[in-house]
Amino acid sequence: MEEMKARENQLVLLEEKVDNLNLMSDLETEEKVVRLEKLVEEKLVRLEKLVEEKLAKKKSSVIGGVEVVVGVMLIVLVVI
Repeated sequence: MEEMKARENQLVLLEEKVDNLNLMSDLETEEKVVRLEKLVEEKLVRLEKLVEEKLAKKKSSVIGGVEVVVGVMLIVLVVI
């Protein structure tokens, strides 16, 4: 759960960075967005692997884990 909170904090920081993109030129903005999307995608893949490992250890909590993954994906979609 601490990992999820850390990820959420990182996503909040990314949201703030995206808000600051409005001040940059169009080209800089496009480049920055591409880098942020790649970063978010990498972190999402890493998070999915962590969740998968946790679920493998606790098969009884599969439903809760799926809800966490879906929640994180929704947060990422909001950031993008």
